[in-house]
Amino acid sequence: MNGIVGRIVVIGGLIEILEAADDLGLEVVLIHNPGGVPPGAERHCAEILEVDFKNDYETVERLIVERHRRRPFERVFSLTENGLVPAARVNELLGLGGNSVESVRLLKDKAAMRRHLAGTDLDTVRHRTVRSAAELDDFRRQVGAPVFVKPTDSAGSIGVFRVDDAEDAKEGWRRLTATGRAEALAEEYLEGPEFSVEGFCDKGRHQVITITNTLLHPTYYELGHSMPAAIAPEAAEAIHETVHRLIESVGLTEGPTHTEVRLTSSGPRVIESHNRIGGERIHELMEMAFGVDVTRMAVAVPLGLEPMPDLTDLGTRGAAMRHILPRPGRVTAVSGVAAVPDDDPDLRLRIGLRVGDDVAPVVDGVTRDKVACYVLAAGENVTAAEHRCQDVLDTVRITTAAPDSD
Repeated sequence: MNGIVGRIVVIGGLIEILEAADDLGLEVVLIHNPGGVPPGAERHCAEILEVDFKNDYETVERLIVERHRRRPFERVFSLTENGLVPAARVNELLGLGGNSVESVRLLKDKAAMRRHLAGTDLDTVRHRTVRSAAELDDFRRQVGAPVFVKPTDSAGSIGVFRVDDAEDAKEGWRRLTATGRAEALAEEYLEGPEFSVEGFCDKGRHQVITITNTLLHPTYYELGHSMPAAIAPEAAEAIHETVHRLIESVGLTEGPTHTEVRLTSSGPRVIESHNRIGGERIHELMEMAFGVDVTRMAVAVPLGLEPMPDLTDLGTRGAAMRHILPRPGRVTAVSGVAAVPDDDPDLRLRIGLRVGDDVAPVVDGVTRDKVACYVLAAGENVTAAEHRCQDVLDTVRITTAAPDSD
């Protein structure tokens, strides 16, 4: 697109949103954490400002307001967890539109969302905000079954754990407080498969793009994803309806949504939701499977630069992603990569380790992402995509040894 059609701020996130904005003819000011700016970002941005946007909102606000007074912005965008509330606050301050601060905070604060849903037909998960191991174990006894615990304001499976007895409560609370947190949300443990639901809001109307099957490690961080999930039509319809009602309840009006649900014997139950794209390269899987570029939509549709696409018939193709997780230790060899085609648009292998790198134990989504090794595949259906991923997992080998053994 030739010429500048508008001016926006992007807070944090991946380079894809910068590429999309640039291609749409938008001038971009990027605010990113110090040292975290994606490589190549300078090619797509008029200005890059390094600020701790999670903890220093006053500086974020000041920098944006100063620039807005000189040359107004159309909107402030963020697709990263810690940038969502700052973006909404500045949009509200400057009257730029977008989702309200209240709506975004309800999704950011998991306990606040549960309180908001209290008394509605979505209030189907017993829960309590707890501030000690004793309170946690009291809730477990009240529920009379296992409970699941997570920080109220976190993502990436950080600090999550299951409690089956009093000892679990003590040990889990010790690990939680070691992360600097003093409270958590305890919920009854939900039995059933977990899914994520990717959607998009335009002018208050929410559409589901796909339901994604989530492959979980026993300690609850994700090992991979497959879309669309192979579930019965009536179950998919129930999940769609639950998510639509949730998004309407919190008042989101625009942009991508990512909602996690468990399909229990009593129907779908909401785990949590976000007004952003899902992690784990889910946005890339949607592009590979359906040709839907949610990152581009997140900017283009709210600003009226492109129409909301029809998401009702996306065909039968599928996509899958699997992490490649070597044993902890020092990498001594990486093999099999040359056997994976690098010119196939339906197959994408990313290896973020080299010989000599140290691999720490993977305990959550953050430590998993530091390994940065995974494969994405698309195919004529989701089963074909999963098989292509497995072929790569069977071919690529990352060998490690204890660091003191060399």
